[in-house]
Order: sequence, then structure tokens, then C-alpha cells
Amino acid sequence: MVGHRFDRLARQLSGGVSRRIILCLLAAFPAAAGLADLLDEDVEAGRRRQRRRARHRHHPGHRKENRKGKRKRCRRKTKFCANRCGPVKKKGCKKPLNCGPCRVFVTSTTQDGNLGRLGGADAICQALAKDAGLPGTYLAWLSDETQSPATRFTRSSGPYQLVNGATIANDWTDLTDGTLDTAITVAETGATFDDLGFRSWTHTLADGAAGGVLNEHCENWSTGANGANGDEGQVAATTDNWTDFASGTCNNLFHLYCFQQSCVADPAAEGRKRLGSNGHG
Repeated sequence: MVGHRFDRLARQLSGGVSRRIILCLLAAFPAAAGLADLLDEDVEAGRRRQRRRARHRHHPGHRKENRKGKRKRCRRKTKFCANRCGPVKKKGCKKPLNCGPCRVFVTSTTQDGNLGRLGGADAICQALAKDAGLPGTYLAWLSDETQSPATRFTRSSGPYQLVNGATIANDWTDLTDGTLDTAITVAETGATFDDLGFRSWTHTLADGAAGGVLNEHCENWSTGANGANGDEGQVAATTDNWTDFASGTCNNLFHLYCFQQSCVADPAAEGRKRLGSNGHG
């Protein structure tokens, strides 16, 4: 027998006998004691339900659909901030980053045509930049039979500058129009290589596509043999000769052009931070 039936029984009894009295009477009989306990539990359960309803009316956050762990969660999409040196991941960015120029240098070292393919040439640029405290990612201005700067570089909409601050081009379009504002004669160390006799391995046309005088690339930059050839650029030139000048045998020791693919807001500050993390300065 449930609680509401006892309520109806109580109303039917004479003298308006209350539910509490009925419970007391039932408790007086051993056979009805268990039933009285059940009625007490039913009453308490009803009170608990009423309290929960009251809390939910006043505190919507307690509702089942709003409880912690039950809320619907949306996936956070990775956002990209547009900047002048290519896309840089940045969570929650709402406006373009104020990035600095992309740095460019000619390597202070020289190599024969066995560069370890494009990946090996890129590694040379990256290692020299790191040793000089230059931040960012660097790739070699170099092509083989399948790839070229036009296909693998991030095309900057901002300036390309030497490490001494001189601008060689205002953006990618300016860089690949056939002429440079300033020759790429400054190395990552700040040393200058402005002699007309200095060369750089390229196998790359002025527009960034693969090609050259003999259309040679030292077997995809895997050999330094005298019997193979590779296209080269003239380091001191500002015409298209800077990248498409001649072709030489792969045992020659030539430089590389290195271009930064990512930019930072303040290259000088990044350099100081790098020195600080190494315990210097």
C-alpha cells in the first residue's frame, strides 16, 4: 500500500484522524511495523523530491543537461594568423600578427654539388642560422628535378631582408620579378662576399621555378664529381644572374642562398631570448 492510499484512508476515517496517528497505530502492531517503516521511507522520499525540484527551479545549473561533464563540447579548431612571412599557428588570434621581415643570407661556407639532396642543403642553412642566433626556419634557394622554391617556399607578402637590414625585395612577387634591390652578399655571420667571382648553387630561374643554363643539378645534388654539372648563380649580381648565371662542374665549391620561411615580431628580441636560454649574454 503506497502513501497516497493511506492519505485517502485517513480522510475517510472519522474525526479527521491524521496520517501521523495512523502510522503510530500501525507501529503498535508487530505485524504492521514493517509497513509503517515503508510508509516513513515513502514520506521522506517525497520530501527529497520536493527539495530537488525547488533547487532546480532556483539553480538552472543543477539541471541534468547543465551538469559538469554532461555539457556538449565543440571541437576547438586550429586558427591561423595571417602574417607577412607565411601562416603561423596561434590559438584564438583575431588579427594579423605584426611580423618582421624574412631574413636572407648567403652561406659563409662553401660546398661541392653533393649537398645531400634538397634536404641536406636545407639542413646546412638551418644549422648556420642556428649557430648565428637567427630565429626561424630556413630553406635553401635550390631546385632539383621535382621541386623548386616556387613549390616549396612560403611566399611572403612582406619584405625579404639581409641580416644587416638591407632589403632585397618587398615581397615574393618582387623577389621573383627578375631583379633584386640589393645583392645577397651578406652571410649569416655578417661577413660580406661581394666579389664577382663568388657563385651559389641554384638550378633555379629568377621566377623561382627549376631550370638554368644547362638545366643541370648535380644529379639532384647528390654528387660532387667532376663529370657532372650544376646550374649556378652569381652572388654579387642584382639582375637575374643572381640565380641563373652559368653552370659548373659539381666538384666546385660554391655557396648557398638561405631564405627564412617563418618570421618573428622582433628578431633581435628572439636572439636575446635564445642567448639567455643557453646561459650566455
